[in-house]
This record gives sequence, C-alpha cells and structure tokens, in this order.
Amino acid sequence: MDTISNRLAQQYPGDDKGRGAIAIPLREHLVGDVRRKFLQTARIFPERRHWLNACYRLL
Repeated sequence: MDTISNRLAQQYPGDDKGRGAIAIPLREHLVGDVRRKFLQTARIFPERRHWLNACYRLL
C-alpha cells in the first residue's frame, strides 16, 4: 500500500501529497471491532456466554 501511495503522490503531487493508505479487513470495516463488545457482554451475562460465542463465530 505504501508503494502505491508513494507512486500516486509522485504522479499527482497536488492532490495526493501527505496522504496515505491502509488496508483493513472487510469484515472489520463493515461491523467494526465487535470482539471487545462481545467480551464485555459476556462478562455482564456469564450465563449467556455460549450463545454469545456462537454469535461471534457467525461474524
């Protein structure tokens, strides 16, 4: 990604100067970081831990 960003910055110095690019998994982009939320919910509702685990695996 850095190589592509640098080449674009060279080709279009007025538009792309000082910009970069990062790659994130599509799942994370669409649903966000749900791990932390699931863990917090599992602590609040320990009796539903198995159900939450099953839901998390579907994501």
